[in-house]
Parts: sequence; structure tokens; C-alpha cells
Amino acid sequence: MSPMLSRVWGVVSCLALVCLDPAWVAARPPGRPLQQVRYVMGTLCEITVFPVGERATLERSSRDRERDAGSAIDAAYAELRRIDAVLSNWNPHSELMRMNAAANATQRPRPWVRVSGELFERVRTALRMAEETDGLFDPTVGPLVRAWGFLPPCPTERPCGSLSRTKAIETARQRVGWHHVRMDAQHNQIQFELSDMEIDLGGIAKGYAVERAVQVLRDRGIASALVNLGNSSLKALGEPPSARAADPASGYRAPCKGWPIGVLDPRDGRSVAARICMASGEAIATSGTYEHVIGEGKNRRSHLIDPYTGDALGGETGVTVLTSDAEVADALTKPFILRPQLTTTAAGGAMLIRYPGTGVVVLSSRGGRLLEREAGSARGRVTMAGERRPRSSIRRTLAVGYFTVIRRPLEADRGEGVRPCCSNY
Repeated sequence: MSPMLSRVWGVVSCLALVCLDPAWVAARPPGRPLQQVRYVMGTLCEITVFPVGERATLERSSRDRERDAGSAIDAAYAELRRIDAVLSNWNPHSELMRMNAAANATQRPRPWVRVSGELFERVRTALRMAEETDGLFDPTVGPLVRAWGFLPPCPTERPCGSLSRTKAIETARQRVGWHHVRMDAQHNQIQFELSDMEIDLGGIAKGYAVERAVQVLRDRGIASALVNLGNSSLKALGEPPSARAADPASGYRAPCKGWPIGVLDPRDGRSVAARICMASGEAIATSGTYEHVIGEGKNRRSHLIDPYTGDALGGETGVTVLTSDAEVADALTKPFILRPQLTTTAAGGAMLIRYPGTGVVVLSSRGGRLLEREAGSARGRVTMAGERRPRSSIRRTLAVGYFTVIRRPLEADRGEGVRPCCSNY
């Protein structure tokens, strides 16, 4: 491989919260991946696709395989754009925002609003996750997100009155509560019991979109791919060929029969703090207090809102959830970042029991030191940076090797017209 191609394929998907192991990518065999980064759903997405399989490799030329892979990637991005038109909480013309507006019509009794089967199922999933997380994940938190300034203050294109932030937050708290949403499954209808409520599906939309994108790739015959959407939601399809992760520190080569993923340090959002080997069919979601922030110093607050108190979360904390469903992973990051102690309590354990094979990793800063907590199936799946495990331990776990992050390509690759301030999710 030429030096130029080595540099191209050595550039990896190091997002704001997670990254793909660059040492592993640089050592790819001849069947190198096709990778594309595009702006979609208010953020940047990277899709990595490998050849569709050994038989296809033998029967089809390299040019044919690349054309097929490119077509599959195009179809996956088209699906992401379609989902954005349904679930966006930024676009007032999305189906979700049109439903919110119609459900807030000033008529009595409060109106039932008919929606598509897809939107109805997403809202039903969000309400189920709210119930199973005791309301720590709450899809009706939209008014609070707007009151804090992480979304435009007006959910529609009509102008709305301006309030001080304190007053706006106090008012918004009275409009939040997932149990005030009623569902009519027979007619795909939704009703709000309170005025000025808003359903915000940002807590699960990327996970759902990743699942759909992977399904599109699978339907197009792709057997090995990774979809990495907007800083936090990943889903693996199959395994990369001959995946191995190198450890230059100790000289061994630790097998990673999957996708080596790095989790970034919440203290700076740049350096790698932990590594996880992601297997076929697994999904990873992350949330961190160092992304989408307002204020500075002690007044610094993130976009993560506590639906019980109305407060925006500060501090330096990151949560990673590993499970089989990206939509569930997205939702489960919220209770564990709002209540990190759930990793060691019976309530947290009961929450995870509902989702077999699910693991949680919480990284937080205390006195400048990085603390790690694991729960569920994450135990034994995580290797912290600087941690040197013996060979026997490496064989027993799906740990990945040590690597160096080359750069943050999704920050560097933003093109003209991209509005990083306006992420939908």
C-alpha cells in the first residue's frame, strides 16, 4: 500500500466520545474498507463497509465490489435522511414537530393526533424506556431543553414570548412528565394531557437510525460494516476480516474478534481513557457532560437534563452502554449519567436485568482523578488506558490493544454549510 493510502486508511472514526482503533485500521489486509463521512441528522456520520464475503471476493472484481458497497452506503444515508424527516426536533416540518404542534392545539377536550406507524412505535418505545428507567429517561423533556437554550426557544416557526432562563426553566418543569402522554394503539393516535408539552426523541433517535442504517446495509448484501453516528451511537454488522489489535507497549498482539473501540476521557474529551472490543450485532451508545455545553467553569452545564429537578448536568462524566439494540443503548445512557451510583445499587441492577447482555461503564472525575465504574456485562470487557494486563487475562476477555489517536476527523472534515450548533439530537 502506498504511503498516501496508508495515511488515508489510517484516519479513523475518532468522534467526540468514541473512536475506532487506528493501529488496527492501519494494519488492514488487502480487502481494505470503504469509508464515507457525511453530514446527516444534524451531525456527522461515518459508515465503514468491508467486502461482502469470501465468495463475492472470488467472483467479483474489486471495482464491482466497491461500486456495490458505495451503493449500499448511499442507501443507508438515504434512510438516515428519511428518518430525520420523521424524528427531527429541530425542523418544525418534521412529522414529530407537526405532531407536537397539533397535540397542543387549544381545543377542549385535548385533541388526539394520528401519526404514522413508525412515529407511533418510536414514541411507544420512548415511553416504555421512561417507565423502565423510573423516568430518568423522559421523552417529554423537550421544554426543559429549550428553556436551557440547547434548542430554539420556540418549537414552531411562530414567535413566542421571552422569559428569563430561571423563569423559563421553572415554567418548563410544569410541562414535563412522560406519564401525561396517552397512546391509542388501535388508531395510532397520541394525546397530551397537559398544554405546551413536547415529545423530544433525541434520546433514542440516533440509536434507532443506526439500527435502520445497518438493516439497509444487510439488505444490500453487506456482511461486515460499522455505522458510527454523531459522536455517540454505533452498531456493528459482522466482523472486520482478520481483526487484530496491536500493543506496542508490551509486544503482544491481542485478538479482538470484532471492532476495537476507544472511549474518550470525560476530563478533556480528547484522550482515550478505555477500550472495548465490540462484537458483531452489538451496539454502543455514549453520553458525556463535555459535549453541547453552555457556560464556563463552575457554571458550565451540558445538554443532559434531569427531568426530576430540571437541572442541566455539569461536572466531568461519561457513560458508555454496550448492548444489542442501539436504541435501547441510547436510552440507558441517561439514567446512568444522571445517577452514576446506579452502577452499584440494586435499582441499577434491576434496570439492567431487563436487558440481558447489557453493560454500562461510567467514567467520572473526582479531584482530577479518573474513576471507573462498571455494571452488567461490561465487567471484564473494558481495558483502561495505561492498564497492563497479563496474557492470560487478555485471552479471557475481549480487551483491545493500546493505540494512539491520530486525530478527530469528524471535527476536521466539516464542510461549508455545516451548522454544528444545530444538532437535532
